[in-house]
Amino acid sequence: MTRTALKGGKPTVLVVDDNTDAVEALAQILEYEGYAVATAYDGREALDYLGGHPPPDLIVLDLMMPVMNGWELRAELAKLPAFAKVPIVVMTALAEAAEIEADAIVAKPIDLKRLLLIMDRLLARRADTDGSMSRA
Repeated sequence: MTRTALKGGKPTVLVVDDNTDAVEALAQILEYEGYAVATAYDGREALDYLGGHPPPDLIVLDLMMPVMNGWELRAELAKLPAFAKVPIVVMTALAEAAEIEADAIVAKPIDLKRLLLIMDRLLARRADTDGSMSRA
């Protein structure tokens, strides 16, 4: 099930990973850091979420998932113009991560400080581009 904690004025992050504990822990940290967070546990669930909600400001994406993996989700998102400007941070332990189009790749286990710095940088760049972001 997709968890959603969307609050006005905060950047929205969609976290997609099949590891329930890791998703919940990351979601709590991101909420504490001031983000609104939605979660999905595979690519198909993420697409279902995205079909019924405005595009998030950033997507944090695992690659190895059942049902629809991160590469497949990325390929589907590339076909949808509404998601063309949404930054994607891939988190993985796989060397094959270099074979995916992403704005950043973060190795697992996740270095939270590095992930947060990357997210802030990508969101700031997006805000400079379209003026749509404001971090609460």
